[in-house]
Amino acid sequence: MPRQSVKHRSVIAAIIVAGLMAVGPQSRVLAAIPSDAQNNMQKAAALEKKGDVPGAIIELKNALRADPDFSEARFNLGVLYLRIGDPSAAQHELEAARARGYDIAKILPPLLQAYLGQSRYQDVIKNFNPADFAGDTLASLLAAQARAQIALSNLPAAHALVDRALAQSPTSSSVLLAAASVARAEQKFPDAEKYVDQGLAVDSDNGELLVFKGEARQLANDLDGAVGFFNHAVEKHPQYSRARVARAMVNLRRGKTDLVQEDVSALLAADPQNPLAQYLNAFLLSQTGKYRDAAQTLLTVPQLLDNYPPGRYLLAACYLADNQLQSAMSNAELYLKKVPNDFSGSKLVAAIALRMNDSKRAVEVLEPFAQTHSDDHQFRMQLASAYLGSGRSAEATKLFAEGLKDDPQNPDTRMALAVSELRSGAPDAGVEQLQELIKIRPDSLQANTLLALTEIQGHHIDKALAVADAMIKAAPKDPNAYNLRGTINLAANDLPAARTSFKAALDQDAKFVPALLNLARVEENSKDTNAAKGWYEKALAVDPGNLTAFGGLTNIALHGNDAEGAAKILEQAIVANAKSPEPRLNLIDLLLRTRQAGRALVVARDLADVQPDDPRSVDALGRTQLATGDIINGLGTYRRLAALLPTSAEAQRRLGRALMVAAVGKTDSAAAGDKAVSVDAQQPSPAKIQNPALMNEAKETFNNAIGLAPDYVQALVDRLALERTMNGD
Repeated sequence: MPRQSVKHRSVIAAIIVAGLMAVGPQSRVLAAIPSDAQNNMQKAAALEKKGDVPGAIIELKNALRADPDFSEARFNLGVLYLRIGDPSAAQHELEAARARGYDIAKILPPLLQAYLGQSRYQDVIKNFNPADFAGDTLASLLAAQARAQIALSNLPAAHALVDRALAQSPTSSSVLLAAASVARAEQKFPDAEKYVDQGLAVDSDNGELLVFKGEARQLANDLDGAVGFFNHAVEKHPQYSRARVARAMVNLRRGKTDLVQEDVSALLAADPQNPLAQYLNAFLLSQTGKYRDAAQTLLTVPQLLDNYPPGRYLLAACYLADNQLQSAMSNAELYLKKVPNDFSGSKLVAAIALRMNDSKRAVEVLEPFAQTHSDDHQFRMQLASAYLGSGRSAEATKLFAEGLKDDPQNPDTRMALAVSELRSGAPDAGVEQLQELIKIRPDSLQANTLLALTEIQGHHIDKALAVADAMIKAAPKDPNAYNLRGTINLAANDLPAARTSFKAALDQDAKFVPALLNLARVEENSKDTNAAKGWYEKALAVDPGNLTAFGGLTNIALHGNDAEGAAKILEQAIVANAKSPEPRLNLIDLLLRTRQAGRALVVARDLADVQPDDPRSVDALGRTQLATGDIINGLGTYRRLAALLPTSAEAQRRLGRALMVAAVGKTDSAAAGDKAVSVDAQQPSPAKIQNPALMNEAKETFNNAIGLAPDYVQALVDRLALERTMNGD
């Protein structure tokens, strides 16, 4: 055999290499694929045809265990991952198929979809060069890059890409979907729907197009029409999570919560960590009054709270409904940062602020909408209440009066107007409104009580008693009327008359707890603590968890210097109010005052288990940890408090104080026993500062507190004290 030249041998080698590449992993003959992998692939196809996508995924994974280089199995697995809403796993498998030589023309559309599903918009634009592709593949890339540009708010670039894609493949469903997306982003809603209709004419079962069409109908307020398209999408693609989420969302608007539950259950069964499914589940829980369960559900999906503003809004609303006001405000403020100037978010912040008696903040967020939403009755009443609380009574009165014109028979509005008149220094006008309200509703407890209190403030005890007597006449069987008279007697310090009135209330209802509690007050004022204890105990016999009765018994024990007895009463209150933080907080305070920090820590840990996200429980745990000398964990707890309430100056201040304690380390006042170290302890001397870095962090934290509340005197005092400590003054 003649010797070949080096050049000739090189040419042959190149041809051989090229041939090997041509018959790489993708082009392997079927016989080269293990039979087990082939069988698994066939089973997957059969299961997918039956609609069992999870089963098909399992079989494809089995195929890849038998042959990791089975590129077609990887491609199919990636596509199925997309169908169940797992774009990250889809991208992994599609990239693996691409690396093994699978046809890029087939891989590119689902791979781009996987990138978009992960919000990796820059990757869609930078990682793929349109010059490398042609035909329908190029059109798919241009369409995906257009959708990425929309997400990046670059509409001109998106429009240009869509124009190129339409010129390349005018009937491609992915291109028409991108064109619809651009039109919707430009608020050209009829054009958007036209493109979707063109796409559905070509591909009537396309899940994305069906969902887009349903959303278009929803924007047009055609909720029934929207549901029809979402139903079609779910029917054809039962595992397509976006279709189920969209259907659940529109059914929420339709009030069809039973249908919502069906989709939520299906979504969670397919993926227990699906963020939007968890959001919907939390919403359903909140609708049934399970606010704490709803909040806990939302807290398990932090990525939802960070990236989906309605989740943060719902969390704030749940905290408000559960009266966890600090947590509610922090989350509502975070929502407004994500969605500035949002009307609903501003009303939520205002509602929380009013509950916290921060009328100034309520006015601040509501006033910008005064002109644009003047026809919203609820908004006007909320703004009026904010004006009233911030001392702007004249403006409040004007709004309440306008509200009363809208609805003259509305007792709440008339009551609010009466309060506004009274606070604005027009008692006669306020009394007139109350009298008008009582004419409409003679048995109104709120109106009669406020009118009686107004007369008491004017030192008109006889007129106040006349109000109560008129209510008794209007509602002789109502114990509230007699209780009101007793309250007036008590205000006049006529204890015998008060006792008679409260007992008359019990004659109407022997289990009327307010009268039982008021009789205890009468006896306390009469210095008869035994009789007072008896009435508190009767109140507890009717209402075993009554915190006012437990509080009264606790105070009686403390006034008798029986701290241990008071602690036992509070322990009983905890048993009777398993989920209420108040008795535990009171017991912790009592135990810290009596230098029983170790025992207080046990209660604080129990409270943290019951109410892990209540700022008061976190603060109590931090205080008791520091009090027992556990400075490291105490500091960690205060860091958590600051993270839980990122907009709270008080939380930042308390973290700053904890950092100062930690900077000193274990001092004489932080002995291992029950000697207390608190976040309000004596400032350490410079000589005892063991960790200057923590002291510098404390300085920054105090600055944060002052930045959040420039007028917060205690934070300013702490900041100056820290400066003196660090300078050795």
